[in-house]
Amino acid sequence: MFFQKSDVFKEPTVFNEMYIPDVFLYRDDEIKTVGTAFARLYNGSGFSHLWINGPPSTGKTQVVKRLTKEFNDHSEGENKKVFYAYVSARKKTLPMVYSELLGQFDSGASYIKGASPWEYIGKIKKLAKRYKYINFIFDEIDKIIPTASHKNPIDDIIGTFTRLHEDDNVFSLSGVGYMTTIISNDMHLHKHLSPSTQSTFVAHNIKFNEYDAQQFGTIFLERCRMGFQPGVIKDEDVLRFAANLCRGVKDVRTGLQVLSAAGHLVEERNNGEKKITWDDISQAFKIVEKNKLYETILKLDEPQIAFLVAVAKVQQRGEMATTELVYRIYTQIARAHCFEILKPRYMMEFIAPKLDGTGLITTAVKGRGRGKGITRTFEVLDEELKDILDMGEKELEKRSA
Repeated sequence: MFFQKSDVFKEPTVFNEMYIPDVFLYRDDEIKTVGTAFARLYNGSGFSHLWINGPPSTGKTQVVKRLTKEFNDHSEGENKKVFYAYVSARKKTLPMVYSELLGQFDSGASYIKGASPWEYIGKIKKLAKRYKYINFIFDEIDKIIPTASHKNPIDDIIGTFTRLHEDDNVFSLSGVGYMTTIISNDMHLHKHLSPSTQSTFVAHNIKFNEYDAQQFGTIFLERCRMGFQPGVIKDEDVLRFAANLCRGVKDVRTGLQVLSAAGHLVEERNNGEKKITWDDISQAFKIVEKNKLYETILKLDEPQIAFLVAVAKVQQRGEMATTELVYRIYTQIARAHCFEILKPRYMMEFIAPKLDGTGLITTAVKGRGRGKGITRTFEVLDEELKDILDMGEKELEKRSA
């Protein structure tokens, strides 16, 4: 029974975010521009650094991955000694990114806990010398994880990989032509860069714009045609969902996750009806959003979760979540779970901004009343309040056990 053909799915992998389509809809101009830049390196003529940016889920990664594979396959076939080294920085520390980069040059290399970035770079340097031209591609660089040792890893990467020909650079690649391609959602990446790195990061900028509602609809219809059995989902429901999504999160990945989840809901039903309804799509959307919230909370450390739960507890009581009140509740939570109680200033200057950056809370400055000064206030979305309390408290219990 486990190997029976599905009555719902024809090819479920097309809903996976790792799936790279054969045809990219509405991205002809971007493919041509990026491909032309890659071709200049391949031919050794007039190449320069690239900065590809745009909102999440606009096809940046898929386009670059497809072109990287095509150029590497062509180079290998012609023995051109040109290499396109792609790594993703998403949810990785600087040493982890460099470890993955080393793996592009040596498939037998593995992450070495405690190794410094420069140890990896020294090995990469030796292996890179065998190529004539190299494109170092760093995807989702704005999603890299800062650490105490590497507080600004974005500047570390761009600063290093735009100075590869300088004599005083430990990673000097004299004799090897290279370009560096940076991919980010952040369209203001320069704010992370030191003045010296800004002066060397002179890059051709290629922007991927958001899809509009009509384009969303066409993309989803095409994936549903490939992914679902005929007649499983109505075109009008797909287009309605695309229009609703475009008014909200504008995220193709989320949309594909929802469509896949709706298919699984129907598959799990035992009433014999193998049709995705609008109610299935609505239920699937709630499931996906709840899963995303849980995944975000799982990535937080204990002080962040405790602070988040404190905000939610104050809000649940119908009170304004001010700095003083939230910190008081936070200390009670930390004490109850035997966690270290951090200073108020650290919580407000480091923990609160990090939570704000995840979208879990919003921060505002409000007056206390006439002549009483101002205070910061915090808020979670009303529709996420119950789940934040439930998930956050359960996670704290688990970590203190």
